[in-house]
Amino acid sequence: MCLICIDFARGALKLQEARRALGEMRDGLPPEHAREVEKTLDEAEREARDAAARSTP
Repeated sequence: MCLICIDFARGALKLQEARRALGEMRDGLPPEHAREVEKTLDEAEREARDAAARSTP
C-alpha cells in the first residue's frame, strides 16, 4: 500500500487531496497501482455523489 491509500483509507486525506497527491506521485508508482488508486478514488467520488443525491429533497 502507498501513502495515498493508507491516508485516504483512514480519512486523513479528502478525495481532492488524494487526487492531487496521486498527480504528484504518479511517476513514482507502478502503473497498475496508479490505476488501482484512481479506480478507488473514482468509486469514492461516485459514492459521495450518490449519497448527496439521496439526501437532497
